[in-house]
Amino acid sequence: MPLRLTLIAAVSDDGYISAGKGIPWHLPDDVAHFRAFTEGKHLLVGGSTYDEMTGWFRPQHTVHVLGKPRSPAAPKVRFYPDLGTLLQTAGREIDAIIVIGGSSIYEQTIQAASQLVITHVHTQLGQGKPFPDIRESDWTVVRQQHHPADSRHALPFSIVTYNTSVLRG
Repeated sequence: MPLRLTLIAAVSDDGYISAGKGIPWHLPDDVAHFRAFTEGKHLLVGGSTYDEMTGWFRPQHTVHVLGKPRSPAAPKVRFYPDLGTLLQTAGREIDAIIVIGGSSIYEQTIQAASQLVITHVHTQLGQGKPFPDIRESDWTVVRQQHHPADSRHALPFSIVTYNTSVLRG
């Protein structure tokens, strides 16, 4: 059975995940959702995003990084030179992985994904690191949760889970 890919991201209404480096908004409930959804799972991340996310990874995560090995590497961090090698190697050991960024990794994996978990942040960034277009014909909304702006969240957002509606493989 092929490795199942789920992409998780926070995306502005105009399609960006970042204005350059880092996360451009502070949404505590979305961070809690991300942590709960990825708890104890295998994560796939690009090298630059891995470097930026120091402190986000928990001991229960197994982190698969596309990029050159860093030193020192944590015990549950594995490095791969490219996506093909990861899919071939990790696919023999695990059945699912959650893709957490960055932009080029999302672009490389969206066509093979079976699920998207997208936090639609209701703001415009205008430019930055894009998330691939989500073609409505390829995806079916299976769950959505809306969060208004409040004292802890300057921006409203919606967490939407999509399952693929096209045959992959």
